[in-house]
Amino acid sequence: MKVLVRDLVPNPFRRMEKYPIDSYKVDALKISINETSFWDNLLARERSGRYEIAYGHHRLIALQELGIEEVGIPVKGISDADMIRIMANENMDEWRYNPAIINETVAVAKEYLDGELAKYDSWEAFKTNRNNSLKCVYDVVKDAKYPEREYQIVKSKGVGQTTILKFLGGNWKRWQVQEALKTLSDKETEREAMEVFDSQQTAKSFRQAVEKVEVPKEKQKQVAEKVAEKIKGAKKDKKKQGKLGARDHYKTSMETMVRTAADDKMTEEDARLVEIEIGLKNLFVKVKDTTNSFKGMKGNLEGLKIEQLGGLEGFVALSDLTDLLIEIKDFIGVFGFDYKNLLEGGK
Repeated sequence: MKVLVRDLVPNPFRRMEKYPIDSYKVDALKISINETSFWDNLLARERSGRYEIAYGHHRLIALQELGIEEVGIPVKGISDADMIRIMANENMDEWRYNPAIINETVAVAKEYLDGELAKYDSWEAFKTNRNNSLKCVYDVVKDAKYPEREYQIVKSKGVGQTTILKFLGGNWKRWQVQEALKTLSDKETEREAMEVFDSQQTAKSFRQAVEKVEVPKEKQKQVAEKVAEKIKGAKKDKKKQGKLGARDHYKTSMETMVRTAADDKMTEEDARLVEIEIGLKNLFVKVKDTTNSFKGMKGNLEGLKIEQLGGLEGFVALSDLTDLLIEIKDFIGVFGFDYKNLLEGGK
């Protein structure tokens, strides 16, 4: 179908201000169109005299910048649900690891599903009027022993990761949806701060570090920008040296970088010392728990007059437990800790 380029508009579920446009990709598409002309690699639906494209937003910008007035493209009756799913699959192809795009896609899907679910007052009404776009919700409820009650729970709490995952399709991973929902629902987390990073895994590490360091929400984006810049510099330096590996992005931990970025007076060395101090405190707690567990086992073995326990992987003897307790005592002594109090179960 012949359509005027000026009548083409973005997918209504793709909030363009949230989606980065790659200028290099647009330029490459412009060269390709000039060399081979434009093929019908856009898909649209008609709405009030305009044509909403399901995908191909870089192509649309390329057409606009080239000043092309008319193109031939397929125009079909596409449901809102399919417009979202097509957008989600395009996002996975282009922005698989980008937290901003993942968060926005999950937010749009949840908003749509919650809105559709709100149209029905009961399980029977939902079941009678259900459509394919809500099949993911129906699948969650239909096998429940009490579908009406299950439906009301889903309706009141809103759809969760399982439903959203089924809706978005097989290209999406559970951890991606789960982390996006965590970011969107966490009142202590600044979403824009998480979206500073180019990887959802890095954003997750930042969020966990922010929780440990207790960075105020209003300061998180500023801290994120500093951390992202440090990571970018470290990657550039490593790449220049030819040493950049999949997990070798920076020398210090995320927690250290967050502490340093959150407090202008704190040096990286100070932050690392704080980390060591926290790590030691946690270690002492674990050592205390381990010591008490071994003391309990040793007492039980002595009470049963058992010298050793046999097993497929070898044996544990009373002497082994005694030697281990001595080693724990010596280890704690290195740090000047009151090991007698620890071994006696004190605080």
